[in-house]
Amino acid sequence: MQKLLILLLGLLLFLMLGYWCVYIKAAPAIQKDITDRATQALKNAGYNFVKLEVRGRDITVRGTTNDPGIRGHVDKTVQVEGVRQVIDEIIINDSAEGYQLTIINDGSKITVKGFTPDTNTHHNLISYLMEEFEDKVILDQLTEQPGEPDNWIVITKAGLEALKKLQKGKLEINKNHLVLSGVAPDLDVRDQIITTLSTQLEGGISVTNDITVSKENSDDNESEAALPDVASDEPATQPAEPPEQSADKVTRQCQQKITGLLKKHPIKFESGSVQMLPQSQKTLKDIGEILQECTKYKLQINGYTDSQGSAVFNQKLSKKRAEAVKAILIKIGVDGERILAQGFGESNPVADNVLAEGRKQNRRIEIIILKEPKE
Repeated sequence: MQKLLILLLGLLLFLMLGYWCVYIKAAPAIQKDITDRATQALKNAGYNFVKLEVRGRDITVRGTTNDPGIRGHVDKTVQVEGVRQVIDEIIINDSAEGYQLTIINDGSKITVKGFTPDTNTHHNLISYLMEEFEDKVILDQLTEQPGEPDNWIVITKAGLEALKKLQKGKLEINKNHLVLSGVAPDLDVRDQIITTLSTQLEGGISVTNDITVSKENSDDNESEAALPDVASDEPATQPAEPPEQSADKVTRQCQQKITGLLKKHPIKFESGSVQMLPQSQKTLKDIGEILQECTKYKLQINGYTDSQGSAVFNQKLSKKRAEAVKAILIKIGVDGERILAQGFGESNPVADNVLAEGRKQNRRIEIIILKEPKE
């Protein structure tokens, strides 16, 4: 009996020693190993907004995101070998209203602040700014946080292309609203920016422009020759506008009318066909009447498709649709010598091709008045 008691006591001491060696002495090493592997897994997945705390073999994850579906992915990511449980304390914002991006060009430096979805997008954005504004200092104040609104990439790209054309400017993106303010070098650039943004950003995306023109190149810029003689008794008369300048104004007005009409009534075709829908022919008739007001410059008709089907087929289809538009314009009286029809296939999408609404926006016809006089 005494021997059995001694044997049991020895076994108990052995188990206690084993527990101490495995769970007490090795616990810090195990915890560090889990922390290192879970942290690396988060980094590889691009979840830089997540903060984790490891206690023993239990992990607590914290952070804030606009994407409800991301929580489950985070939990699986940190569930590395050796983890007993994951405690999820990630906070989900109810909307993407707070997902803002602001880029300011004050003439000497570029300040960029707000949110970007991940490390790769963050890097690409800063690289783009360094390349386009190589003579300016880039102040990076971005925070990486997933859960960006739909069309965020499309809106940001369009906004950046517009911002780089300004001498100074501020780009603000909040959900599906883009605000661009600043100073354009001349009226042509300003109108080009406004036209391009209105063409590229459609389907629920609102655009606010507050762009002025550099005083040196403004049509409203006054000179001494334009000032009335204060000593004269004759009433002051408005100086006549040069014919060429007047024609340019008419052309800009035509472009704005055409862009607005296409935004309200896009040119539509039968699926996979060059057969135009009847209501679109009516739209082209209205555009033809507008073009009779501005006959000075050539036109460019750009055809685009979504990404469904092969790239070769889409290229041919977009070209044929652009040519179909050209044929109707000629039929209703527009000079065919001033029209260039081009097909770009699925390139230059203005929306994501994943969703049906995005593909609908990408299937489009653009009519651009070129700054190239007709021969």
